[in-house]
Amino acid sequence: MSKSYTNRRLEERETFPMISVMRELMEEQHLIIADHTRKYLKSEITFPGKVVDRTTEARFLKDGDNEVARIVADYKPSGISRDSMREIVNLMKAGAKKFGQEELPEYE
Repeated sequence: MSKSYTNRRLEERETFPMISVMRELMEEQHLIIADHTRKYLKSEITFPGKVVDRTTEARFLKDGDNEVARIVADYKPSGISRDSMREIVNLMKAGAKKFGQEELPEYE
C-alpha cells in the first residue's frame, strides 16, 4: 500500500549540490539517474503496485496480460454469511454518516 505524502512537511535532507548536479545534467543530459536523484528516489516518490498498469492502452490491449485480470480470475468470495455482511455494512454506513458521507461506494 502506498503512503500519502500530501500532509508531509518539507525537510531539508542535505545542502543541495547544485553545481555538481548541474554539471552532471550538462554532461549526461538527464537528471533521472543522477547520484543525488537515485539517493532519494525511493523515499521521495511513491510507486504504485502491480495493479496500476502504466503501459499505453494500445500495448495493454495487444498484450492482454495484466495483474488486474489475474487478481479478478483468482478471486474467491468471502466466507462471511449474508447476515454478518449486512451487519458489517450497516456499521460502516453509520460510521460514514458521522463524517458526512450519505452512501457507501457500491459493493457486491
